[in-house]
Amino acid sequence: MNSYSPSGHRQTGGTCWFHAALNGILMSPIARRVLQVRNSPSIFWNYIRTRLARGNVRSVSNRNVIQSIGLRSPNACVRGGTLVDLYRMYDVLFPGDYKISFRGSGTPTFVLFNGRDFVRSRIFNGRMYKLSHAYILMSNPETGKKHAIAGFIDRNDVPKIYDSATNRMYSDEDWTLRSFRTHRNRYTRVVYKCGIYMCVS
Repeated sequence: MNSYSPSGHRQTGGTCWFHAALNGILMSPIARRVLQVRNSPSIFWNYIRTRLARGNVRSVSNRNVIQSIGLRSPNACVRGGTLVDLYRMYDVLFPGDYKISFRGSGTPTFVLFNGRDFVRSRIFNGRMYKLSHAYILMSNPETGKKHAIAGFIDRNDVPKIYDSATNRMYSDEDWTLRSFRTHRNRYTRVVYKCGIYMCVS
């Protein structure tokens, strides 16, 4: 089930932050391998199972999925998110199994690393970590608008971007490079890039 890309899902209501955090995991072949899909009737896990099976999720409410795992309270606005929401997503999916820097002891499955230029692999505490995906926040200086997108490395080792606003893949924008700063000719400044490395040996 996890050998190819899952179905996409167009965002609604300013929820790019949520989709960018989740889609990197779902689109990355190596991250999908360690995603433990829970046998739970919750909206969130039904959503994950359906997407991995390439099912239709067009009728699924973005708000309901986000609220079902506590990323927003029932009466809170779901528009707009930050890196804190990315960390909270990993608390849900990989509790206790990630770090937010290549520092200190331990060898968790994931290391979330903020930077501009990403090498494909790193040695950390004697283990090999491979670049898997990224959470990228961009902006348009002219309009002031911001937008979060997911970067990932596909099965052929090609960097790609999945944008939930268009529900499309982009293979002509290498987000791993420092020179990356334009997406869809609309967003021309990188606010931050958080590259996610996965332990592979």
